Amino acid sequence: MDKIVDAFVVQELRLQVQRQQGMDGFVNKVVSVLVAEAYSNTFYQILSVIMVGDGTMSVDQALLARSIYVVLVTLLCPFWGWFFSKREKGHSFLSVMMDQLGKICPVLIAWGWKDWASQLDTWAGPALWDELIVALVLTVVVVGVEVIPFYRKAKARVAAGGDEDTILMRIVTFPCSLALMLGYIWNSVASYPVGKIQDLEGGFEYKWAIQSAYTIVAAVIITNVTVQITKRTEAKTAEGVGITDGSKPSGGLKISQHFESLVGDGFSHTIITTLSFIYAWAVLDTMDDWSFGVMNQCASYSSCSPQANFSYSVGILFCFSSGAFILQRWSETEPGNFVLCKAIHLQTNAMIMTVGWAWMNFYTVWTAAATKKMGAGGTIWVYVISLFVVNFSVAGFVYLFHGITTGLEKYHKSVFEAIKAADPGAAHREP
Repeated sequence: MDKIVDAFVVQELRLQVQRQQGMDGFVNKVVSVLVAEAYSNTFYQILSVIMVGDGTMSVDQALLARSIYVVLVTLLCPFWGWFFSKREKGHSFLSVMMDQLGKICPVLIAWGWKDWASQLDTWAGPALWDELIVALVLTVVVVGVEVIPFYRKAKARVAAGGDEDTILMRIVTFPCSLALMLGYIWNSVASYPVGKIQDLEGGFEYKWAIQSAYTIVAAVIITNVTVQITKRTEAKTAEGVGITDGSKPSGGLKISQHFESLVGDGFSHTIITTLSFIYAWAVLDTMDDWSFGVMNQCASYSSCSPQANFSYSVGILFCFSSGAFILQRWSETEPGNFVLCKAIHLQTNAMIMTVGWAWMNFYTVWTAAATKKMGAGGTIWVYVISLFVVNFSVAGFVYLFHGITTGLEKYHKSVFEAIKAADPGAAHREP
């Protein structure tokens, strides 16, 4: 009986660790989106002042400013991330803040390229064909890079760490962070007809209903497509690229299958990540239409007050963090249900992104309101000070959360040590 109780306690400890890791991922993704937007907005404002002073930039100038920023962040973030990954880990406030700065580097690159793609889309034109051409070209470029053997080797070296994880290898692998960009640009294409249908009726309730219907349809389609692609990829991996009889393929067939494997792996990964962000944007737009449109009668978050944005951000943080925890518990009860687990993962990712984007939108609206009547110099100072406050506040929050996680790990270890002392056979069940 004691062994059964011990096994149950160990299993519960293991589940607690998994939940804590899930919550840790939730928090880090949310704050990373906010910090990435703070950096992007701050440097964009500085570049706009340098380029045009107090005037409004043209579409060409805005694209140039975004291009400058994305080049800088693509070159500097790999060094930044490499430096913080090599330093010794610690538990002090400064150490936790340094670790957090290192973790947001991929998000900084992802958000910089997303803003650049958004500006490129604006520069190309408002028509559906313009957005479709931009989306296709960017997708072909990203998938083409992922097929290159040198890129794949660099990615493996960075993942392995050690001496092979160099700054150059990290710069080469920056396309790993471009899924957000592709998700955004393909969402513009997918939501184009939705916007046209919404324009047929001016009511906020009607627009929200259409957006909700689109989100439900997107959830069903994207979940099923993701499941099918994942199963196919896993099957091809298990079969050794389709060769199961032990025979050696001919030279031409071997090259063909190798090429198919390279393209298939890169293309499958790109499709799955892009679809996840498309659905995340659908959920975000649904919640925005409800909160700002139906409840506040605003055309968008940017036309609502900072107070309304703050209330929405607090509410969505509470609702979606609780929802993510409930969904995680549900997935634990049915670990063998592959479709359900994929659907929950997709929904959780959308919840995380929506919370992060909500706080990012609040930051954008607040800074715009704070600098509305200021000159160029005052505007820059507001953005710089806001960036410092955001970094410090996020670091403080992460430090507090890190303390809770560390304390929970110590508690788990002490309980397990007590169980192991009473039952030496429980050593292999350590969480």
